[in-house]
Amino acid sequence: MSSGKGDPIGSLNIFTAKDPNWTYVRKRLTVVFTASKLRTMQDLLIKKSDDLIERLTKEIGKGDLIQTRQICTDYTSDVVGESAFGISSESTRDGDSVVRRITREFGAFNLHRGLSWSSIFFFPELFFLAVMRQYRHQWLLIVTILQNLLEMSEDLLVAQAAVFLFGGFDTSGSVFTFTIYELAHNHDAQERLYKELEETKKQLGDKDFDLKSLEELPYLNAVIKETLRKYPPMGWLDRVATKEYQIDNNLTIPAGSVIYVNTVGMHMDPEYFPEPEVYNPNRFLPGNDKSILPYTFMPFGDGPRSCIGLRFAKQVLRFGIAKVCLNFKMEPIPKTPKPHEVQIDKYGLLMMPGEKLSVNLIPRPPLSA
Repeated sequence: MSSGKGDPIGSLNIFTAKDPNWTYVRKRLTVVFTASKLRTMQDLLIKKSDDLIERLTKEIGKGDLIQTRQICTDYTSDVVGESAFGISSESTRDGDSVVRRITREFGAFNLHRGLSWSSIFFFPELFFLAVMRQYRHQWLLIVTILQNLLEMSEDLLVAQAAVFLFGGFDTSGSVFTFTIYELAHNHDAQERLYKELEETKKQLGDKDFDLKSLEELPYLNAVIKETLRKYPPMGWLDRVATKEYQIDNNLTIPAGSVIYVNTVGMHMDPEYFPEPEVYNPNRFLPGNDKSILPYTFMPFGDGPRSCIGLRFAKQVLRFGIAKVCLNFKMEPIPKTPKPHEVQIDKYGLLMMPGEKLSVNLIPRPPLSA
């Protein structure tokens, strides 16, 4: 899925590139997501999650409905903007920044955007003329700070800069939003998570959450996985058959065929996940997760082309969810949709909320020493 050689942003980014470019790009980008590099982001995640609590506290004081997705996406835009590009971004605090203005434009849908998406599939050569020349100057402003990628050509740099931002801010923001919304409607799951976080924070004392302490929390990780099961941002995967493959006597897939994998279909199949509509993080607790069949849970894809930003995304979510749950009790607002009634965005490529989602946030008392 790209718009042809005339569009280097669409054809050279890691999501759509073909070999040999894909192997080269993947190797170059892997160094950005090593454990040591991700540890350097800890202070940023602490700061941004603190900014998030400050922002939510101010919004509560105004008495207005909390626009959950907007604020969650402000937070994820900041983290991606500063960690990946080195650009100062304060949209978590006030809802606006250079990076946030770009990501907000990404998420907007209008006639021009609809025609552009259609062009990718049906008139790919028109896409570059219609869209990418419009945005190329924005990417050129930020690619210079991707220091680990300087050996790449300008086209490759621009393509990775664009996909870093596009692939990171709204997917994580959406999962964060759905997690808050589900926890508000599932009191037992919320309280179990709070107790786990409370105990961990008391053990840390005056220290803040860090990467290691959050990575080791089984229920927090189970909550994130259960949200990803019900609301995988990428509800489908596409692959190309590298060779002829015989499924059975009635079906043989020819080499070169494009195969679409219905990820969300498997995630919601009762054969693999009993009572799939029920939000049940217990499925993913240590021991229980052994019953999950391989390749039935794929929110980040699988194989060599699995999401390169998987660990980074989980870090962003762990800090944000932990801070919100520790500081606020989340409750549903009367006469608002229940989780299974929430409309999914009909105009976007990814699986995102199609309506505004709000919850009541009630400040929790400070933890006693």
